Amino acid sequence: MTWADDGARDDFAYVYSPDRDNAYEPGNSLVLARVPRNRLRERDAYEFFVQSNFDGRPGWSDDIRQRGAVFSHPGGCYRSSITYNAGLKRYLLI
Repeated sequence: MTWADDGARDDFAYVYSPDRDNAYEPGNSLVLARVPRNRLRERDAYEFFVQSNFDGRPGWSDDIRQRGAVFSHPGGCYRSSITYNAGLKRYLLI
């Protein structure tokens, strides 16, 4: 299988979305989930970003109710796109 993110830094697929029940209305924040690439269709394999730990490393939970924002902008989070720029070694939010 070929991935659009070949060269990614780990074996996870990441999913960003507005923290809303309705995809057609802007939210106040973006949330993040990750799943091993070989388990995309298994709901139990997903983990949700909670917050960064004291050392700056991300904390994850398998409980969606514990999810935390990775980006906040009240009323301004809507159908965003994030891509990895290998040259910059940075993720870019559009």
